[in-house]
Amino acid sequence: MSRENVELARRGIENVDVFWSMLDEYVVWDLRASPLPDLDRVYFGRDEVIRASRHYWGTWDDYGVEAEDFNRRGPERRHRPSRTWPW
Repeated sequence: MSRENVELARRGIENVDVFWSMLDEYVVWDLRASPLPDLDRVYFGRDEVIRASRHYWGTWDDYGVEAEDFNRRGPERRHRPSRTWPW
């Protein structure tokens, strides 16, 4: 992963508003394989993803996300976050 992309990922992890600003306006959040309580199965578009994220993460008083690793897989570059749960 390029240094520029690593820096973008780090900034998005540190600040959720920065993360949301980087989402494509046509992003799809598909939860069908791992459904979450009180959420729809699929969200379409940046505004819907932000709304659903705020609803889901608003359940807790505090939470965090930390980078576990950055690597290249196939033609796409992906970041795999690790979740820091509030309990």
